[in-house]
Amino acid sequence: MLNTTNTATTTYAQLQKIYTRWLVGDNLGVSVADLPSDFAEILQACDDDKHDLFCLALASQFQSLMYLHTPTGKLNALPVLPTLDKLTVLPKDLQPLARRILKNMSNKHYQHWYLFLRFLANRGYALPPTDCLDILSALQKRLDDKIPIGYLPWLNWLNGDKSGQAIDDEVNGDNWDEWYPAERAKRLKQMRNTNAKGVLELFDTHFGKHPADERLRLLECMAVNLSLDDETFLRGLLSDRSQKVANLARQFLARLGSSDGTQGGTDAEKEQFAKELAEMFELKTNPLNKRYLAPKKLKSGKQISIRTEQLKTVHLPYFAKAFGLSITELIQLWEFRGNDYRQENDNLSLVQNMTATLTDADFAVLVEQLCKQLKNDNQVYSLIVVLEKRLDEPLREMLTKRLLHIGAEFENIANYASEQWVFDDFDKLMQSPSWKSLSKRISDCHWIGVELYTLSMMVSQQVARALFDKLIEMGVPRADNGLMVLNLNQRLREVEN
Repeated sequence: MLNTTNTATTTYAQLQKIYTRWLVGDNLGVSVADLPSDFAEILQACDDDKHDLFCLALASQFQSLMYLHTPTGKLNALPVLPTLDKLTVLPKDLQPLARRILKNMSNKHYQHWYLFLRFLANRGYALPPTDCLDILSALQKRLDDKIPIGYLPWLNWLNGDKSGQAIDDEVNGDNWDEWYPAERAKRLKQMRNTNAKGVLELFDTHFGKHPADERLRLLECMAVNLSLDDETFLRGLLSDRSQKVANLARQFLARLGSSDGTQGGTDAEKEQFAKELAEMFELKTNPLNKRYLAPKKLKSGKQISIRTEQLKTVHLPYFAKAFGLSITELIQLWEFRGNDYRQENDNLSLVQNMTATLTDADFAVLVEQLCKQLKNDNQVYSLIVVLEKRLDEPLREMLTKRLLHIGAEFENIANYASEQWVFDDFDKLMQSPSWKSLSKRISDCHWIGVELYTLSMMVSQQVARALFDKLIEMGVPRADNGLMVLNLNQRLREVEN
């Protein structure tokens, strides 16, 4: 370290003479007497034949320091990066391959980054911090709820947690304030599966003291294992000072069968509103004697726009009642494949409303109905996107199987598959329409790197080896960038417990 008694200006003046000698090609070597005293102290510890090399390194380092701005305030020393207790850092021999994979992924393609982190975490591994801290920082702004929980100590460090101390796995009244908000919300969401009443008791004590964005994050946890026990607490939030919190509480109440939907007014007003909207639709029968609901032709585009907006807020039980139907029948008779963009907009508004307010049982009917009408085009895909946050494991499995059946691209399948989904049967994979579609594109010499990346992260190690051999047999070069993730998959050793 430079002695503080020597100013940067004095040191720089001494080094200028040596810089000049180097520029003109002087190779006589540097005398210790010609160097700043600070440099001389450092060079005394090295061999004589390495003086010039060390001098060059020190001079270059000092020169770069001259370009740094003086700090405007006191510098804060960051705590040591904590060790991950649930994940093992990727072995050093595989880290260069992982870096090449990240480099070849589309810049700022957050979904690919998330899938790669998830793939490694499922095998028990984490990327080294030098490769993933920037990625984690970007992901928590967009996909915070999806980041594997094993990375939480590093996320806390990125967000300024200086304690570096481990705390209990479960949130309780004593350690509530010790948790970083994102980690606390994740833990509470897990607790809702096993101890929903305990989470509700914590909310009674601590919920109101947080700012609006944190209250909204906490309230989202209640989507897990929502029950009638939560009704009293949710009703208390209808007058919350944050409109977003109040709206979400209203949606949760609607899922519980309450008449408090997203559209205001008394029950009578809501029922009248639903009847008026229902007049814009009609029950029809097709040539196969199958009934279905269809929009009526309206006189103007403004009327159509109003209908689209009203579908977002109409109270669904009253809307179904206006046709003499139950909610289940309304879903089953609705045509989710529109004939034009106006009907597609209507469908999108209705699905947004249904996703927010349907009970779990009726939501499962909605997913089933969309799966039946789903084809390999963008029309119903735009509706499936709306469902994503509310899909549980059984519904994700149903949707994944349907996507495979219709030959969807593996990139689309990965967006909806459960975190633990893996293709562990090579023969079944080869028989799937999605693989047949991909293999045709490979045969037609289309570049399929992105889709192959995704598929490679969804197969077991055994299937990865068989798939690698199959692709080589099909003519894909071993050095093709599309095979990098598959190569990593088959080389990834299982973490020893």
